Amino acid sequence: MEGFSWCRNLKKITLSKGLTTIGFLAFKNCSSLKEITLPSTLEGIGSNAFANTILEKVKVPKNCHLYDYVFGYNDNLKKIILPNFEIESGESGIDKGAFRYCDRISDITFYSRTLPTIHNLEIKKYMITNITIIVNSEINNSDIKRLKEYKNLKTLTVIGANNKQKMMIGLFIPLKIKLILENMDDYLSKDISFDLTDSAKEEQDSNLSELSRLKKEQDEIIKKLLNNISDKIKNKLNLLLKYNKLLYS
Repeated sequence: MEGFSWCRNLKKITLSKGLTTIGFLAFKNCSSLKEITLPSTLEGIGSNAFANTILEKVKVPKNCHLYDYVFGYNDNLKKIILPNFEIESGESGIDKGAFRYCDRISDITFYSRTLPTIHNLEIKKYMITNITIIVNSEINNSDIKRLKEYKNLKTLTVIGANNKQKMMIGLFIPLKIKLILENMDDYLSKDISFDLTDSAKEEQDSNLSELSRLKKEQDEIIKKLLNNISDKIKNKLNLLLKYNKLLYS
């Protein structure tokens, strides 16, 4: 299915909700195509569908499978936003060659569930300067350690990590990398259109509940400390008054 391939004057595409598949070669060699909007209903994009275009940014819908060379041969592509996949039987939803020969990608956003797959994508790791990870699963030490392969990584943003994950990430990330930790609510309020899975929502609620509990405990400890300090000051004042009475009586 070649569809609109070789439409060299095509500059922008907005595909309607309800579309589930984009066939292989569909928009290949649309050499002026700079912007696409993909619908949330999309389930798969065929091989070479957007190869040899001038797209600068790609945001892929949830659970949409990307086949080899989908966005291949694109030197203009700098930012990719990858979805959350409901992985079954080891299926990641991204063929490792989906971004083959996109040698200028520098900014990647993805869910932690797909972290092992991201490491195996055929992209130039030394070109990556910014990575954003949205936490929706456990994170393995080995996957975090592999971030060292991104030699020129400047900023790592981690969204929705629990305290244990924050500690682990902090231990394994080199000091030269700027680490930004954000909670899920703040991130979603920025209108970054990612869909949370039920499990991610549960984890988010659990994290918020834990933070609320810790804050209450902290408030109680502070109150007790203030009361203790107050009592000690009162005792010292009373002793001082008694001493003064004895001294001047």
